[in-house]
Amino acid sequence: MKAEVEVDVKRYRQPGGPGTDIKFQAADINSDGAYVEFTGVFIRRVDNKRFPFRVLFGDVNAGGGDVFPADRRRETTMMSKSVILGTRSMSATVTTALYEAEDDVPNLR
Repeated sequence: MKAEVEVDVKRYRQPGGPGTDIKFQAADINSDGAYVEFTGVFIRRVDNKRFPFRVLFGDVNAGGGDVFPADRRRETTMMSKSVILGTRSMSATVTTALYEAEDDVPNLR
């Protein structure tokens, strides 16, 4: 399975200053600014039939995220990112597509 995550925020909090954790909430995310996609191939056990799938998350009303820098320099790389789209009471919009596999579709790497 392959995952892609991109979040465009209009503001964030970084109370510890440059090089420290960055936090944002759903209200901080620009409209249509959260892009999360999962793609892969589901294989049915009974006959090994392949079904490529795609799941897209959209419209975010609740949730948020944390970004952890690799070190404390002013300009650095990201060590990790955690994004939560929706909650149990306010879910995010999710679009799922499942296709019947064609023989010439390559496996994901």
